[in-house]
Amino acid sequence: MVSAEPKSVIIESIIKLLNDDRDSSQYICASSAHGIIESQKDNQLKQILNNAYIIIPDGLPLAKLGHMLGEKQMEQLKGPNLLPIICEITSKMNVRHFFYGGKDGIADKLANNMVEKYPGLKVSGIYCPPFRELSESEKDEISLIINSSNTNIVWVGLSTPKQEKWAAEFHKRLNVKMIITVGAAFDFHTDEIKFAPQWLCKFGLEWLFRLLSEPRRLLPRYFEIVPKFLFLALLQLLGIKNFNQKKG
Repeated sequence: MVSAEPKSVIIESIIKLLNDDRDSSQYICASSAHGIIESQKDNQLKQILNNAYIIIPDGLPLAKLGHMLGEKQMEQLKGPNLLPIICEITSKMNVRHFFYGGKDGIADKLANNMVEKYPGLKVSGIYCPPFRELSESEKDEISLIINSSNTNIVWVGLSTPKQEKWAAEFHKRLNVKMIITVGAAFDFHTDEIKFAPQWLCKFGLEWLFRLLSEPRRLLPRYFEIVPKFLFLALLQLLGIKNFNQKKG
């Protein structure tokens, strides 16, 4: 399920898909231990992840588990890091980007920041959805807006599993090359959330920085995710359970 390829190969696969002449849209998910654990109790999410074009190991624990399973080339590629990499590469190409997600004003601010940082980047539109389930008429309206923009990539910055379920549903409605879910990337690149210091990231302690920054929201999540992930990782290492890794 999770790509075991190095970052460079994943990025090459994304660029290759942009140049592919296939008619159908694909979706790519940057997923962490949170997404994997959610998929163990949500069969719909599990199926969505299994059908994704690529599942990118957003979290360091997934990459470390891959190493222990013999996938030594596997690397963490965080959604907030993937976004600017693809924007920089495609700023020199005829590729159009649509930003979907975030609070009011965040997608617009993100688009402006990316264009300022990567001159030549083409933004076809933005949309900040309501924090509730969309009605069918709203889904139709959003599909019309995106399809009318002639975009190639739709970046989705919502929470898990909402963003994965949106991507799985809308990739059938949209005439785009791909949908990429990147979680909190919108907030990181608009300074709504601060990046962890590099020295903490180097030692794999970004999670601690995030926890100290948002303890009320993240502490309950970590209490649930960490023990469950460690248990499931142990089962996989023992050959009892398989996360069904796949090459990118």
